[in-house]
This record gives sequence, C-alpha cells and structure tokens, in this order.
Amino acid sequence: MQQQNLSLSLESAFQPLMEAELRNLAPSIFTDHAASRTTDQYSYTSTYRILEDLNSLGWFPVRAQERRVKKDSNRGFQRHVVYLRNKNFYIPGAEEGTTEAFPEICIVNSHDGFNAFKFSTGLYRVACKNGLVIQSEKFGDFRLVHKGYSFSGLEKMLDEAVSQIPLLVKRVKIMQDRIMTPDEIADFTKKAVKIREKYSYGTKFDASVEDVNQALRDEDKGDNLWKVYNRVQEKMLNGGFINTENNRKAKKIVYLDKILWLNKDLFELTEGYIAGFDDETQQQKFQETTKIWKRDYPNYLQSLQPNGIIISPDPRYLKETQELFIDLDGNVSNYQ
Repeated sequence: MQQQNLSLSLESAFQPLMEAELRNLAPSIFTDHAASRTTDQYSYTSTYRILEDLNSLGWFPVRAQERRVKKDSNRGFQRHVVYLRNKNFYIPGAEEGTTEAFPEICIVNSHDGFNAFKFSTGLYRVACKNGLVIQSEKFGDFRLVHKGYSFSGLEKMLDEAVSQIPLLVKRVKIMQDRIMTPDEIADFTKKAVKIREKYSYGTKFDASVEDVNQALRDEDKGDNLWKVYNRVQEKMLNGGFINTENNRKAKKIVYLDKILWLNKDLFELTEGYIAGFDDETQQQKFQETTKIWKRDYPNYLQSLQPNGIIISPDPRYLKETQELFIDLDGNVSNYQ
C-alpha cells in the first residue's frame, strides 16, 4: 500500500464544512430556541452545540441539508440532517492507494417538537459521491429524546454508532463477494423501482432493467451485489432513467425525508440477497481490536478490513512508515 497516495486520497475527501457553509446549507442548525408550539416538557437541544461536541471527539461535518417548508412559522425549526466524518475511519479500495468509501455519522434533528435527535451510520462512496444512510434491523439508529442533553449521553450514542462501522465494512465485503445472476439483478431492480414509486405519491413507475443498470462510470461495472446496489441506488435517487409508465425521464429526489426513507428501504432490500451475516460476534471482536489501536497506537490512522484493521503511522506525528495489522484475535504484525 502506498501511504503517500492513500494519504492524498484521505486528505482530499476530508474537507469539513465551515460555519458559513453550514449556515447556507441548513440555517435551522443554528436556531437557538424551540418552536412556540412545544410544551414545557420539551427540552430544546441545540444542533450546533451537538456539532461542537462532536468536533471535540474527532467528527466534523462534511454535508448538510434541511427539509423544505411552506409556512414561515415553521422556518428555522424544520428537520435537518448533518453528515460527519472522522479521517481515522475509511474503507480502502481494491487497488493500492485507493479508497472505496468513508463511514459517516448521520445526525437528524429538529426544533419543532415532532422529531427526536437521532444518530445513524452511513457510507459515502467515493466513486459516485452518493451517501448511503444505513438503517435496518442490523444497523439501527440511536435516539435522544428532547428531555435533556448531556455530553456523556452524546458520547455513549457515538460509541454505539462507531461500534457498527466494522459491521459496515464486513457488509461491503459480503456484498462485493455476492455475485448476482441476471435474474437476480432483474428482480432487485424491479423491486427498487417499486420502492421509488412508493415515494412518488401517485406516479406509477416502471423501467427497463438495462436502463437502470447502465453504469455511469467504469467503477460501477460488474455483477456483484455492491456494484448493482450502487448503480440502482444512484438512479433511484438522482433519476435519469426512463419511466416506461409515462415515457418521461425520472427526476432527482430533493426532499430530505424521501432521501432518508428511500435509502433505508433500498439498503434493507439487499438483505434478502445475503445469508449468514452474523454481526454480534464480529462486533465484539472489532470492539476489542479497536481498543488495542486506541490504547497502544494513538498516533496511527486505521483502515478497516473484514478480518481486522490496518494501522498506518500518521505522518503529522511519526516518521515511521511501517504499517501494522491487528487481527480479530488482537495479534499485531507487520503489514505488507
């Protein structure tokens, strides 16, 4: 693995948003009080304060969006989402010096009294820049109701969310190894189109399998489940395929809630094509391995693998270049 190229890849992908950018993308993040409709039992939780606390824990915002509102009385209190990234976490690509995806923490909040503050885990795929919010029975979300906020409570939620990241890495590997037959690709595509139809409120949807699976870039070509999922997910979100029900080109989904719901349903769709995914034992082993990294190698960056973690000396603090590998049994060896 070429550390220089990998570092450049990591550095180029890790570009936190500045406060001015956040204010432009989602002004409701900075609202300093709850909506007037809330009761005395509702405890206002500042999204910006949460972001500041997450910054102190190494997580920084890289994308943000807020729900569209029609009534001025709802403006500033609506649902908003922020995606955060920690440069110590990344999923390497198949080739040396490349990065496949970056795990992200997705936080959702509002100040209108209708939504709890929520954490979810997600992935940001480098090739097509599509963010995948991962929510299912295996990758749940974590809620903090508006009845009082504490830094310790936030830390606990973050630890729980981070503990799921190794499972995401394993899931990507399983999906990459799962080769789909033409019939399975067609079945997956048709089901995904019906999910898109569910969030189109009355508009019927159908599409050809070939059109939806037309790769937009060389990195997306292939018949494994990971490739198929990313091709289909991007088309369902961004549109561009022909809806054969009306012979019109499908439009991009722009509403926040629809994006979150569609991503969730599409990810759950993949579970029907995977068998033998045991997360509990794997999660415990990864947690112990991560503890070794944090305790004994604080100045190393980690690269998550299905069978352990690769740790690389952080050039900001160390002159060493030898990478190490920590397997799921806690053994440390030189990585070559």
